[in-house]
Amino acid sequence: MRRDLADSMMSRLRELEALANDLSALSEQLEGDERTGVRRSLGQIKATAAALQAEIGRQHSDLNPDKAP
Repeated sequence: MRRDLADSMMSRLRELEALANDLSALSEQLEGDERTGVRRSLGQIKATAAALQAEIGRQHSDLNPDKAP
């Protein structure tokens, strides 16, 4: 993957993570099965984003969010 594309994707994934956290907080207002379904979907989104970040981090170690600067 091109470095510039990887950098842009990583930036968008960080934005997605923040949005997913906001949605998770909002989902606290839901109840029962509705809440469970929304939170399950958000968990899948977060897991997919984490997998993409890991893949980008393997290809471009300087973009790895788990590495200390």
